[in-house]
Amino acid sequence: MRFIKFGLSSVIILFLIITAISALIPSSTTVTRTIDINAPFDSVYNSINNLAEWHRWMDNMDSAKCNIADKAMGNGAKMIIEYPNNTHKTSIEIVESTSTNVKTVWRVNDSKPLTGDFYFMSKPGVPVTLQWQFVQKVKWYPWQKFSLIFSDKAFGPFMERSLDSLKQQLQQPG
Repeated sequence: MRFIKFGLSSVIILFLIITAISALIPSSTTVTRTIDINAPFDSVYNSINNLAEWHRWMDNMDSAKCNIADKAMGNGAKMIIEYPNNTHKTSIEIVESTSTNVKTVWRVNDSKPLTGDFYFMSKPGVPVTLQWQFVQKVKWYPWQKFSLIFSDKAFGPFMERSLDSLKQQLQQPG
């Protein structure tokens, strides 16, 4: 009986320590990638604002099936990406589209949504700077907060490959 009490109290103390440590971790994280593209602003903007163009530049889209809703461009545009072998479905919706920002909401297998924002910075004669960021918010649960530590490793490489592909597609020489 003494060993059971000791084991139970050890588990409770360990859980409290882990919870206390996780309280030091913020409840949200932002993963950001930025790229300069030597292309006309309209080309860059339309490649982001039009979901029908995403298969040309977004990583892992070559083997996926894309279903675009009635509207493919601007506010309210929605796309569902189904990956082979039904591994998962991703829905992407453009919820706000302005001349400097395209805000999207991503859901993987009906999970908690992520916001993915694209920001455009452009001046005449200078390459377009495109910034893409994902914002992930979680509850207070320790395992969710600790998962935020790995967000950059999970999203960053995908974002980098996608932005590089977009640049290669749109880049103008010189």
